[in-house]
Amino acid sequence: MDSPDPTTDAIRLARAMFPRGLAQPEAGWRFSLDALLLGFFAGRPQPGSRVLDLCCGCGPAGFALLLRDAEAEMTLTGLDLDPDMIRAARENAARLGVSERHAAHVLDVREVRARAGRTKNTAAGATDAPQGGDGFRPAPESFGQVLCNPPYRAVGSGRACPGEGRNRARFETHGTLKDFVDAASFFLANKGLAAFVYPAVRLAALFACLTARRLEPKRLLPVHSHRERPARLVLVEAIKNGGPGLVLEPPLVLYGEGKDAGSPRPRMTAQALAFCPFLAANA
Repeated sequence: MDSPDPTTDAIRLARAMFPRGLAQPEAGWRFSLDALLLGFFAGRPQPGSRVLDLCCGCGPAGFALLLRDAEAEMTLTGLDLDPDMIRAARENAARLGVSERHAAHVLDVREVRARAGRTKNTAAGATDAPQGGDGFRPAPESFGQVLCNPPYRAVGSGRACPGEGRNRARFETHGTLKDFVDAASFFLANKGLAAFVYPAVRLAALFACLTARRLEPKRLLPVHSHRERPARLVLVEAIKNGGPGLVLEPPLVLYGEGKDAGSPRPRMTAQALAFCPFLAANA
């Protein structure tokens, strides 16, 4: 009788534990549940879809989307400015057994259109070398779906984090909201879907940036920490070159009354766990 394949067992365990066990740079930003919510809010990819996780970090949003239907016929590409995050994303793809459907590259969103222009010049015979370390070349309208969990705070709007990597993930030091939305629009195919998670207090700015780049908001989900408190986050899905018409979905409440025995955290609601089962790691 053949012995079990330890690699397969390790992958099965990594998927069962997800998002626990994801590799994260020691000095970098630690992902939180907003990335998992984004992965489950995003529309289900069409068979054969190419999905882009913009500002991917170590990959939680994209992997949540991929693992919620592990047999889905899709490929996932993660882009991030931080090389340490990209290395972690690649390591996590291997742990989860999805490397054949995953790629991750270093990219500054502020350079997307300029680098795409250099790509055209190179194709015409110029000798301009690829930028960004691993030779990733942006191509317009090359993805059918985009996920984006951009930095939430403008520079100077809050207390700085210890470490450059954490500041970069929290503050718009290396790209504003406009830069991230512009990159999403550049990469997204006509009628493709873009999903964002963002602070509720900056919803007006998000809508303004989306419509300016021909991304029409179609779904809005407010996320509340507790039922009696204002929404803390919003999840927004937009269609490139879509027509008007916005659906305001019922609010998602994350925490209920009381705490589970032995846990310092508030009890996660049944609604939240039904929406995103991976939140059980935070329950």
